[in-house]
This record gives sequence, C-alpha cells and structure tokens, in this order.
Amino acid sequence: MSTAQVMWGAARGASWYSVQAVNDQSSVVTCDSTNTSCSLNGLQCSHIYNVSVTARNLGCDSTIAETLRLMTEPCPPTNVQARMSCELLSATVSWQQSDLAVGYVAYFDNQEDSNTSCVGSDGDTQCVVSGLMCGTVYHVWVKVLGWQNTSSDSAVTTLTSVPCPTSSIKATTDCESQSASVSWQPSAGALSYVSELSALSGATISCATNQTKCDLSSLQCGEEYNITVKALGDSCNSTAQMAGHLTTGPCVPTNVSVHYNASTAQVMWGAARGASSYWVNAVTDQGSMVSCNSTNTRCSLNGLQCSRVYNVTVMVRDLDCNSTVTSEPSPLMTEPCPPTEVKASVACEQLAATVSWQHSDLALDYVAYLGDQSGTFASCVGSGAHTYCVVSGLMCGAVYRVWVKALGRQYNSSDSTVISLTSAPCLPSEVEVEADCNSDGAAAVSWNATYGVANFSLSAAVGGGLRTLCATQQNSCHVTGLTCGETYSLSLSAMNKQCNLTAPTRANLTTRPCPPRLVAVDLQCGNRAAVLSWLVTSDVELYEARAVKTSGGGVRTCNSTGAACRIAGLECGEVYNFTVKAHGAGRCSQAGSIVVIQTEPCQPVIVSAQAACQSELVQISWHQSSGVVNYFVTASGSLGYVEVYNTTQTLLTAVLPCGQEYNVTDALLQAQT
Repeated sequence: MSTAQVMWGAARGASWYSVQAVNDQSSVVTCDSTNTSCSLNGLQCSHIYNVSVTARNLGCDSTIAETLRLMTEPCPPTNVQARMSCELLSATVSWQQSDLAVGYVAYFDNQEDSNTSCVGSDGDTQCVVSGLMCGTVYHVWVKVLGWQNTSSDSAVTTLTSVPCPTSSIKATTDCESQSASVSWQPSAGALSYVSELSALSGATISCATNQTKCDLSSLQCGEEYNITVKALGDSCNSTAQMAGHLTTGPCVPTNVSVHYNASTAQVMWGAARGASSYWVNAVTDQGSMVSCNSTNTRCSLNGLQCSRVYNVTVMVRDLDCNSTVTSEPSPLMTEPCPPTEVKASVACEQLAATVSWQHSDLALDYVAYLGDQSGTFASCVGSGAHTYCVVSGLMCGAVYRVWVKALGRQYNSSDSTVISLTSAPCLPSEVEVEADCNSDGAAAVSWNATYGVANFSLSAAVGGGLRTLCATQQNSCHVTGLTCGETYSLSLSAMNKQCNLTAPTRANLTTRPCPPRLVAVDLQCGNRAAVLSWLVTSDVELYEARAVKTSGGGVRTCNSTGAACRIAGLECGEVYNFTVKAHGAGRCSQAGSIVVIQTEPCQPVIVSAQAACQSELVQISWHQSSGVVNYFVTASGSLGYVEVYNTTQTLLTAVLPCGQEYNVTDALLQAQT
C-alpha cells in the first residue's frame, strides 16, 4: 500500500477538512485533517485515483472545488524469474507486466560490489543481461518505472551463473591396472564434477565426484584419450580439456600366425593399438632363441634349427611404463633334421634294397627314395621307431641315388645326404651260340645287351665242375680250347660291386664234329669211281666226301649218313686228294686225314701205225699217258696171228707176218701208289 500527502489552501469558515481518493474500481481512501494537509494511506499501486478535498464545519460541508488525478506507482513485478544462458555467460530475466508501467529495470547483485542490470520497455516482460561472472551467485530483482513513481523492488530471486572451468588438469596412469587418476583445481560455482576420457575410437569412460580427483578404471589399451572435466552447477555446467592426451599402454598382439619353411618362419599378427614397433622371439626349451623386430605386422625368423619346438611370442614395449606386453605363445615345431648315416644294401636275387639311417628327433615316419638316371623313382616307408625300410621292384643294372626324408607332424625334413646304390646286374635272357667251323673247340657266344654296366663270365660244365670259358664287359665272347664233337651246358654270370648272379642259359654249346677217323679209299678201276669209308660217330648227321684233283680243276663229292660213300666220274690218269668232313647240328668238322689216290691211266690213243711195203716191219706210236709204268701193245692178225709187246716207250717197232690185216690195241699198266 502507498501513501499520498494531500495539501491545499485554507478555506474560510472550515473547521476541518475531509480528503477522499476514489479509484476506477470505486475503492475509496479517506483522511481528515484540521490543517491544510492530510495523508492518504492504503492507496493501491498501479491505480488512478480522483482526489477531492471537502471543507467542513459543524453546520455544512463545502462543495468539491476540484478533483485531482493521482496515479500511484506501478506495482512491483511478479513472477520474476532468471534463466542463465550458460555458454554466453548471460541471463534472461522475465516478469509479469505491471499496470501503469513505462519501463522495467532488472538488477543483478553479486554482493561484491559488482552489479549489473538490464532495462525493458513498457511492453517487455523480459530483458537480457550479459557479462556475468562465472561461479557467482546473483540476487535478482525488478523495478517498474511509472510515469511519476517507481515501483518498489520485486521479490528477489537467486541466480547462480556458470561454474568456472576447472584448471590444472592432470592425469596419471597405473600401468598394471590399466587405470588413470585425474586431478584438477577447484572450480568456483561447481557443485560436483564429471571427468570423462574419450578415446579416438569413440569409447568413453567417466566418473562423477564432488572432489577434485577422480579414478577411472578399465581403460582400453593402445588408446589416446582426450580428458575433460565438467564442473556441474545449479543450472549450468562448464567443461575444460586437459592439454595433450593420456596414452595408455599398447595392446597385446593377437592373431599371431607362424608360417614355416626351411629354417625360416614368417610370423604375422594383427596390429596392436599403441604399438610402434614389435619384437618377435622364438625360444626352445633348451633356451636357444632366434629373434627379429619390425615396425609392421610381419617379421622373418631366420636360422631356426631343425628338430626343435619353439615358443613364438610377439612383444611390444611400453615406453611410458617401461614394461612390455607379450602375446600368447604360439608353438612352432620345425621339420625333423634330415636323417644321417644313410646306408643301402642290395638283396641281389630279389631286386630289392634295404635302406637304413639314424633316428631324427620329432620324426613320425621316414621315406627312403631311390631314383635312377631315367627319372624313375621307387620308395619305401619306415614308420615310428623303425630306422630302415625295404624297397622292392628295383630295375636290374640301374645306379640309384638314395636319400631319406624324415616326416614330421607339420613339416618334413630336407633330403639327407645322397648315396649311390647299384642294383643287381641284369642277366641276359637270349644267348646265341655259333660254333666255329674253321676251328676245333672254338665258338662265338653272344647274348642280348642288358641295362647298366656289368662284368659277364661264361662257364661250362666240364668233368663235373665249372670251367670259365671267357670273362668280358661286352655282350659277346670268343671261346677256344674246347673239345670237338662235345655239347656243353652253358651258364652266364653277371657281376658288379654288389652282386654276382649266375643263371643257366637255355642254349648249349656244341662244338663242331671231330674230323672223321680211319678214312680209306677203294679205287674202282675201270669205273672211274672210288669208295670212301670212315669210322662213324653218333654226333654226326652227315658226312661229306670230296675228291680234289691235285692238278686243279673239278671237285667230285658224295654225301652219306653212313660209313661210306662212292664218288664217281673221276678222271683217268689223275692224282686225287680224298677227304671227309663230318656235319652235325649245323656245324662241320675239319677234314679228316687226306688220302692221295692216282686213278687208272687213261687208254692210250694210237696216233699212227705204219707198215713198210717191202718189209714186215710195222711202226706204231701213241700219246704219253700219265701214271703209266708199261704199255702193252697187242697186234691181232686176220689170219689169227697175235703178238703182245711190252714197252715203256710211246713208239713200238714190230715185225709182223705179211698178208694179214692187224688190229692194234694199247693197254696200260698203272703204277700203284
């Protein structure tokens, strides 16, 4: 309620005065006074009153001379509210409009001589004040400006501004627990705090406290965290960020894989967050170690030993914590070492070989390989603890390269040292024999060529034992010194450094027949023929007799399967060499001993016979015949006279009786040889 002091001039005859104020709602406020002023109490704000003064005495009241218009002060604003614009450090004050207002003034008092205000016009119900201080509690009220008077203060409301941002934010990490401790200086106006760690991956961790320190756990490895501390006020919050980052220790490498090949392992893994370089170690139970380092996600371990089990780990160094993080170990079993002391022996007749070796650690099985020059391979397997195996079906006469591999659980060994093995020599399957018809006890023996290199020995059963006929590396030999007319059972041996194989052949060696013995010739005089005879032997199939003139020319022959044959057509007066050859099994003997026979003399041919007319002398001549000792000349007369003359000459002079016709014949006497 308000009060108005009403004053007026004195009216004659007035004993007292009555003052009356009436507003538009007919509300009346009065006061009485005996002097020229009076106070109207209880006037309502934001109203217009008509004020009149009446002079009074005991008898009468004066008329109302004039009415004054009185406008009271606006009522103080109601529903005053203040809202903070946190980011702008400004505030908006609002109120309900007040009648008769021509303006409004909002006041902000922080009780530290730092006041500010904002003004609104008569139609405004709010105004904005800026430049507020963080962390400050303001008392806020509003006054209404009237045409003449100003309202009293509105009800006071309290506004707390934005908390001041925190400062001196620090963070430390606990390497073992993967946690962080964040601290800061207190913030004016803050009721509590929220510390938040935001990783580049998007993960966030936060904690709330009313202290100036906060512990955060379950941090992710290998992350860079941005750290903010939010100061929470009544209606506003402020956020401050720590300079730099909080970096957690690198993550443990995962997905480790090991790819092994011949003493080298390629190790690969998934990239570990926070890692700039990696160390890879491969360690055996005996303490042997091979390592490598890399700045990417792969690394080669060189010089790994055979027959070893390595534990392979990938390690990352944490420089901040001066520690390391290591992956789970990945076992690597290298290949077994190649077997040593490889040996091979041949089972000659079976065309098989036994290969042996020394045991190799981590070997499950073994494979022995035999390869020949043609590229053909054979193999056998030794399982478990067996350090030998037998391979069959080898080729004869082949030189094999022999080596052994050890089979491991994951990898196989490299080849062992290669040794050489020569299999059993090949035995010829086809043997041919050709007796030498020009030589007693000789023959050419040949056999099919065989694969590989071998020494051959040809033997024959002689007198209950074996006699070596020849030895050669060729596929034939010439045999001498055998007995004529014999059949030998042959065996052929093939030899090399490892084997000596002997097998009987399907061929027999039959030498040519012996020359016929006891050869005789019976000359059949007058028939120009001769009968040859000899001693028959069982191995002869055919005998061939020949008669050859010593003077050259034709040859007469006859054949027989018996002990004699007759040669006809011999020429008279010739010397013949008679021989006999024996034929058997396609072979012929030498000729037997030569028998020399001269055939009967040829009948002389009288060339002339002359008689002297006045004499009984007759002269007869003829050609000389070879082989003649004497000539017998017979003269037979027509009257029965016969005369025989014996002479060694080819001219005869004889006395013959006259008067007859004579037939003259010449006979021969052959010299016997």
